[in-house]
Amino acid sequence: MNEQIGVKCFLLSNIFLFCIALNQFMDNTSNACLKQLAENISENPYTLYVGKPYGVLYSLLQSACKMNIGVEQLGLIESPFVYNILHFEDIEDFNETLIHLKTFQIFGTRIKCICITENESNVKKLIEILWLHHFYKSLVVLEKPNHTKLYEIDYEFIKCGSEVSAKEGFCSEQILNPDIKRHFKNCKLKALFAIISPWIFIEDGEVGGIFVDFLKLASEINGLKLIFMPHNPIYGSDISENYNFDSLYEDFENGIGDIFVGLVNNFPTAYYFESSPPLIDEGIFLVIPKGKRMSYWKAMFRLYSVKGWILTFLLFLMFYAIICILGYVTGNKNFKCPVENFMFTYALYFALPIPITSMTTRFKILFLAMCWIFTINSIIIQGKLYSVFSVPIFERDIKDLKSLFECNLPIVFKEGMVKAFLFLEQEYQHVLDLYTITNDSIEETAANFSKTKDFVTIFHEGIFVVKPHLKDMVTTIDVAKFLAVYLLKKQHVLLEELNFTMDRLIESGFMEQLLSAYKWKNLLKNEIMDDNGVFTLSLVHLQGAFFILLTGYFLSSLAFFLELLKKYYSKG
Repeated sequence: MNEQIGVKCFLLSNIFLFCIALNQFMDNTSNACLKQLAENISENPYTLYVGKPYGVLYSLLQSACKMNIGVEQLGLIESPFVYNILHFEDIEDFNETLIHLKTFQIFGTRIKCICITENESNVKKLIEILWLHHFYKSLVVLEKPNHTKLYEIDYEFIKCGSEVSAKEGFCSEQILNPDIKRHFKNCKLKALFAIISPWIFIEDGEVGGIFVDFLKLASEINGLKLIFMPHNPIYGSDISENYNFDSLYEDFENGIGDIFVGLVNNFPTAYYFESSPPLIDEGIFLVIPKGKRMSYWKAMFRLYSVKGWILTFLLFLMFYAIICILGYVTGNKNFKCPVENFMFTYALYFALPIPITSMTTRFKILFLAMCWIFTINSIIIQGKLYSVFSVPIFERDIKDLKSLFECNLPIVFKEGMVKAFLFLEQEYQHVLDLYTITNDSIEETAANFSKTKDFVTIFHEGIFVVKPHLKDMVTTIDVAKFLAVYLLKKQHVLLEELNFTMDRLIESGFMEQLLSAYKWKNLLKNEIMDDNGVFTLSLVHLQGAFFILLTGYFLSSLAFFLELLKKYYSKG
């Protein structure tokens, strides 16, 4: 039994590592394709016009930052300076935008930006936000009918109190005269524009005034290129809910709107934009000429080279053959059905950016794979991976107390195991039941679980509950329906390490970038909670499952080889 389990774990670990290697190759392929796509964009005579901050340019810049590619290398611009102008509705929107851009590491460590407002009462708040985000040497611009005030953030200011005015240490102040040409020649702002960040934020979606004229003049003199963002763009998430690629392509052919095909989270993604009037003039507005547009399928094959597609197909066949051969050699009945082997191999390909099925099918496979990852993740957290694998998790369905206590799993409740965190059905997700587990209430708690006919596994140092009806879950496509219960001791030995690891994973935005494109993105806002020493997991921690799985598969493979060595030497 242990040998079969070891074979499964070893097989899964190798397939997982192969998937990582292939994904890395596809990333490298995508890097080259992104440059190729950017070259096509650079041929357009207009300046780019995209959404804030989830638009195509944002995605391209995000990918460029991750690949350490300069904007000049992307071919998006010809001049050494580009100004990305984003609108914000209010102070809160501005702060969230900064947080979002910093999360995805669009901003560097020494970033500077320009923030424009016509509301004098907002100046101090904007300065405080920039100072708190360490945007030192950035500018806050107060637009007035006859003059413009510039405030430069001072990094030496160490007191950020509400009583301090903008002039008392937050920043230095300059007045920009209406005669901008004369002022530009006589002041030091020309040098400032040579080092300032290419990020400009404008309140209320208004574009105009002295400062914008100043930017246009600076553009003429320094060769700057302005990139304006629309105030109310159509986001990619709206497309996924209201459009499919067929309808997008039909609109594209009929000339109803503009389609931009780009690379988002390693998936070829089409963005749809309604036509609107230019913001300032024809030189600062993009309508991709019909002759320069690309259809979705054409762009898909441009983004992924022929070599990449061939390698993906060959690796798929190789994985399928390995599974079939190992199933035949080991006599494992779970790997003898060719159809099941094919589906099993295909399900493992959810992590690869290959759009070979419809969005619905790929979506279902992705969700099913995440359920599998979440299940393994919960077991690894308990630090009892191999001992749990020695008793198959889904071998029997425990429906009552009798079968619960006959499951041959060790039931040990130690002091400190006092609470459980429960992911409930969607209609109950506003209720988080906390069960008090003691030696006197084991039967009552287990009875509550058994009433729902959910699978219950209780093992050393913890309890794990999972809903086994995966078919219903996949058809529903609702992450909130996934049911899992975790019990950890107070001051668990893994708590501090996991908390640190999860914080780093969340800050990296690893899995969140992929999940944010789907309907459950609003469910990913929960954070790690440590309630009286109880470590609770939320959906956002799926992003850490890949890293934990890698460790778990390595440990299971090691345990498998140790078991074989022990058996070999015991015979000898």
